[in-house]
Amino acid sequence: MQAIYEQGQFIMLQLWDDYKSSAALTRQLNQKCVIWRMSFYTDTQNPQNTFFNFQQETLQKN
Repeated sequence: MQAIYEQGQFIMLQLWDDYKSSAALTRQLNQKCVIWRMSFYTDTQNPQNTFFNFQQETLQKN
């Protein structure tokens, strides 16, 4: 799960960096902005058990 989390975090950070650094990304996405939201829950009884939830949202640019 740790590897999945690290991979997911890297992807989200990479997408965010690309979005901030490239105005062309908006045009490439056909005037749509894709946002990934991550939430996670850690079991207090077993801290190594962490559950992650990824939600993808597509927002129409005005």
